[in-house]
Amino acid sequence: MPTFGGHWAAVSGSIETQDVSPLATADREVGEETNLGELLGDYGHLLNSDLHIDIAIDKSKGTFGGRMIRVYPFALTLPSEDIQLLSSIEMRGTEHDKMKFLTISDFLGMSDQYVPSLKRAFHHATSGRYLDLPQEIREWEEDRVNGAAYLARKAVDLAAAHTQSGELSEDELSIAQSISILRPSMVPIVNAMNEFDRRVKHEGYGQIERVKDELLKSLADEGNRCVELGYEL
Repeated sequence: MPTFGGHWAAVSGSIETQDVSPLATADREVGEETNLGELLGDYGHLLNSDLHIDIAIDKSKGTFGGRMIRVYPFALTLPSEDIQLLSSIEMRGTEHDKMKFLTISDFLGMSDQYVPSLKRAFHHATSGRYLDLPQEIREWEEDRVNGAAYLARKAVDLAAAHTQSGELSEDELSIAQSISILRPSMVPIVNAMNEFDRRVKHEGYGQIERVKDELLKSLADEGNRCVELGYEL
């Protein structure tokens, strides 16, 4: 993992040979860089995990410039009301010069220099809980009645309705990316949103309606093919 001097960052590190999983890496790094192991004992169950994200490092950024870095973000939830615990947390080692606690709103509004895609990684680790999204997308997120096929088609409609033209910063998520991290375990939704984003970026924002219609047709055709296969079995 590249380092960025003078930038705010979270506890982080690279997967090493002895790590059996990205979660094991996160667990080890928290133990190496903080005293949370002593304060909490076994804190592995507090680590919320999500899918990985790939971050392109700008070509001007030294040795790692021009490379794609795969990041597995995790969120360690601490009780905000336990002032004694929070005041006892210490950073260890020489990888950090200073430490500070921020509320989530202060962190998301932070304008200081920080490592690439730090806020984006936060949203992935917290499954989009703190994203500012339209109400109808939040209502879609709460749907526990319909299956992945229906939700994927609805996601395409929502992405088309709320996607706006313009360049995004490295930390901003498109509407389609935001939708996909709300239900990361539903592969049809993630695939549909990735394809929506890819095609809109390639074909242009003026083609959103055409992209939507073609994706909806593709999803319907796939659903019909699955039904036909079921009848054949």
